[in-house]
Amino acid sequence: MYVAIELKEKADGSLEVSTYKKDTRDEAEKAFHSILSGAAVSAHPIHSAVILNPEGKLLKTECYKHDVQQAN
Repeated sequence: MYVAIELKEKADGSLEVSTYKKDTRDEAEKAFHSILSGAAVSAHPIHSAVILNPEGKLLKTECYKHDVQQAN
């Protein structure tokens, strides 16, 4: 079992976290890259993805940072 995690820091500073449990490393990689495809064009200031193995070891991480203008 592997876990892909999506982290989104919103413009107001709050954090949204989504987890995706996958049976294989390949399925976790697919979820990881799916997260990053959205993160590349995200409206969130920080949008990240990670993969953890069953022991909680970090296998992969990547982050996109965007300059986001806050609405008045």
